[in-house]
Amino acid sequence: MECVGEATIKDAIHKDTNEEGTNNTYRNELINRRSEQFSYRFLKRFTDICISIVFLLLQAPIIALLAIVIKLDSPGPVLIRQQRIGKNRRRKYKKIEFYDRRASNLHGQPFVMYKFRSMHTTSNLYDVKPASDSDARITRFGRFLRRSCLDEIPQLINVLKGEMSLVGPRPELEFIVRQYNDYQFQRLQVKPGITGLWQLKGSRKKHIHEEVHLDLEYIRKQSLRTDFYILLRTLKFALFLRNF
Repeated sequence: MECVGEATIKDAIHKDTNEEGTNNTYRNELINRRSEQFSYRFLKRFTDICISIVFLLLQAPIIALLAIVIKLDSPGPVLIRQQRIGKNRRRKYKKIEFYDRRASNLHGQPFVMYKFRSMHTTSNLYDVKPASDSDARITRFGRFLRRSCLDEIPQLINVLKGEMSLVGPRPELEFIVRQYNDYQFQRLQVKPGITGLWQLKGSRKKHIHEEVHLDLEYIRKQSLRTDFYILLRTLKFALFLRNF
């Protein structure tokens, strides 16, 4: 009986030791993974701020010129403010008067996104987006803004405020997010971006929520290298006025 007891105790100790070793290994891997994620988020945020500030300072004369042309081209404000849904929030929703109270029930954090106005003021900001540049709602100068992606420049303000990133899934409209399924909600895991894989690899004729697999591909592969690759590709398209 004593021999059996000793063997049982030894086996139990050996088992506990193995389990402890496995747990320690898993714990170390988890710590390393979290450390890598924290480092990436920190560097990504640092990069977002630096690039946004430098771009706004260098392009200030062009931004001023764009604002003047927009005012001369058609009556209305230079900028439009549109409510979009951002990253899945972790803290309690704070009421902001501009936001629709119903947005507090969403999985993502609502925020106000800025863009240069490219459509006539008679157009509904929350209507279905134009299918092409020939849409009557788009102003003459607005066609150029949309083709060159210059209408997105004011979103650098959102980046500086921490509501968006330079690279990430595009922020979606509230009424569309309300129709998301569990698969589509996964795209809200990260901050929305000014550009991303959807703009480079997706079809411009499709809606954002129809290309969720591209957003999830970015989330799985996100790294500074991937971000810079997307930024450089976006810059190339914008400079040559080519459609994504």
